[in-house]
Amino acid sequence: MPDKYILKRWKKTAKSGLVSDANGNEIKDCADPGLLIKRSTMSRLASDVVEDALMSEEGCELLSETLKSLQVKLKLLKDGPSNNEVGGSSSQTQYMKDPKRVRCKGRSKGVMGAKEKAMKRGIRHCRECGHIGHDRRQWPALNTP
Repeated sequence: MPDKYILKRWKKTAKSGLVSDANGNEIKDCADPGLLIKRSTMSRLASDVVEDALMSEEGCELLSETLKSLQVKLKLLKDGPSNNEVGGSSSQTQYMKDPKRVRCKGRSKGVMGAKEKAMKRGIRHCRECGHIGHDRRQWPALNTP
């Protein structure tokens, strides 16, 4: 089959190289090592603070109020610069996750051994007399003198 009929997204090498959206903006993978290190550090710090706050009721209330105010401040910080921009599209980076892995349509249901195949096939019948328990080679009428 010619390569022109095979789309790049169907190949195993689809993830390598640049990926762009309909507008031509580059889409980067969110597996930035620096971002992962920052996330794990912040997560560890937050976990330690929560454990310290759980020791008393006052600590829980203080942490809850502080986190709510911090969330509001971060939301303002996040939304702030985007409202000041006027028109035009700068080189915005969008993050796209890998699709979930699925099984192929033509994948076999499973490999069966000879024993499973024989059980699925059923009991053998003699083709000469139709009885169960022997076959044509071991037919009792042939073996009697």
